[in-house]
Formats: sequence, C-alpha cells, structure tokens
Amino acid sequence: MNTICPVCNESHEESERQCQICGFLELGKIFPTEEDAKHFYNTVVVPYGQQYIWYVSYGASLLKERFMKYIEGGSFREITKKYEGCKDNKSVPLKDKPFLIPHELYFGNKSINWKGGVAFISSNTSGTTLGRAYLITKEQFNQIQEQENNSDKWYGNIVELTGDGGVIPYKTFTQNSKYRENNPPTLEYLNTVMEGLCEIYPQLNIHYKFSRLLNEAIKHIGKPYKLGGDGSDGTFDCSGFVRYVYQYSGIYEIPKCWRRSWELINAFEIVDFTEKREGDVLFLIHRETKKINHVAIYIGNDKVIHATSSLKNKYVCISDITEDFKNRIIYVGRYGN
Repeated sequence: MNTICPVCNESHEESERQCQICGFLELGKIFPTEEDAKHFYNTVVVPYGQQYIWYVSYGASLLKERFMKYIEGGSFREITKKYEGCKDNKSVPLKDKPFLIPHELYFGNKSINWKGGVAFISSNTSGTTLGRAYLITKEQFNQIQEQENNSDKWYGNIVELTGDGGVIPYKTFTQNSKYRENNPPTLEYLNTVMEGLCEIYPQLNIHYKFSRLLNEAIKHIGKPYKLGGDGSDGTFDCSGFVRYVYQYSGIYEIPKCWRRSWELINAFEIVDFTEKREGDVLFLIHRETKKINHVAIYIGNDKVIHATSSLKNKYVCISDITEDFKNRIIYVGRYGN
C-alpha cells in the first residue's frame, strides 16, 4: 500500500518517511485534514538529499543580522573582526523559531572583539535559556562552530537537545568540560543579545521597548514646561517631550514635520482605549474647543508621564488618569507591535 504525500501528492512506499520530491518529513503521519498536514509545525520543505540541523543559538547570534555574518561573512557593526562565512553554502536558514534550552546560561571568558564576557550554557546544569533555532545544513553548522571557536576551543562541546519529535536534530555548542571563568558582558554585547531576543520573542519586545522609554522619560522629571520646548535647552512642552523620549530611547525618531500635539497623531497607529498598554501615547482634547491640545505617555496603573502646563504643575511629572483626564482622551497612539 502506497503513502501519498499531503503536500505534493507524490506516491511513496509505505515505509518511506521523507518525500523525495518536496522534502515533507512526516509521511504516514495521520492528520485530521489535508490542510492540517500542510501546516504541521514540523513541515519544512528542504532540498532532498541534504542533511539539515536545527542550530540553537543563545548569545549574540540570537540577532539574525549577527548570525548571518557566520553564513555570509563580513563584519558586524562596530566589531572589528571579519567573519569568514561558510565556504560553499551561503544560503539563508530555511526557517527560524524560538526554542527553550533546558540548561543554565552564564557569561564567561573575555572576548577580544566584545571586550567582555560572552554567553555559554552549562550543559550539566538544568535551567531555562531563551534560544533561537535556525534550520541550516550540517556543513553550515560545522563551519559556524569552527568560526565560533578559537585556539582554546571555547565552543568545542556539541550538545544534543530534545526537540519536538521531528526527524531533524536540534544541536548547539558550548564550552568543553572546562567551565569558563565568570566574566560580565559589555553593554554592547547585552544589547545585541536583547535585540535578538526581541526579534524572535515579540512579547518580550513590548516590555523591552517600554523599559527603554520609561528609563529615558523619568530622567526628565521636574524639568520645566515651556511652549515650544523640545529638550534642547532643558525645557519641554507636551509634544516636545513625547518626541524627545521616543527619539532618545532609541525607539522611534518622529519626523520633524509632526511637531505639534495634533500633528503627532500621524506618527502612531490608533488603538482602542481599552487596549492601551505601557508606552502608548494618549491624545487629549481641550474641554471647550474639542481639539487635540495635549499628549502624554501611558506608563500603566492608570498613570501617565508628561510635560504639563496645568495651574498645579508646570513641569515634567507623573500624573494619575483622573475621571476628567480620561474623558478628554480621544485617541490612543501606538508605535510598532
């Protein structure tokens, strides 16, 4: 009895597991519908005859831009080292996805390029480390490990990881039996790791962006309000404060053509008030003219941080969203996901 591939309809012997035409890896697996089979999580169309590996990264290679230097070659941003890249196959990963590594992460050694500690996992210690799995060829995996290593074989130990039951193995590498001496990483390294985590874990990205916004915003609490103030002389008006915080937190440089509070509406996606979250911008209207005349950054727990010109406060401060304040909110603006 033959097995029909649910992706390309090719006929196969019952004992075969991989389609020789499209690379489907679950021949013989029973699915409720044909559509379920085509979208099965493990379904990856791979060139037949090549060996593929899920390489699970956990350090700076969480950021795809950095990881691709091991594939394509070249330098990464301000790092002076020039990576050789893979010798024969510089093709991009067929797929990448989040992966939880069941081992503890630590930082050790001192990298000449990063000028501080770099990430390792302790393969003998249980824990949970956020990783990113790239589907690459076996040859690419071996050549990436060669590039990661140096004369001391920092990453000489290949670790087999438990995947999702598919036929493609999950592997990473870390230190040999020798535990690397703990050493903190530089801010540049941590930012690269964090940028990569935000890329592959979208929910983490939301919290990370807000923490950057908040850290920038609270630096300016107490600075005076001045109409037209954009931060250049230490003063702010409401729209100048929002523009400044978004720009200097590194989140978003709002185009200069959108300077006033009612123009800032063009810089953001509008969401419902009930869906507001930390980091969103609240647009308020004047009680009498009903035109937008104020903006503030929502920071959670029914509070905002803003540059206000009220009779009570004329400086950057944190305020409660009172009933009157809430009634004046006409739009909630959001940048990014």
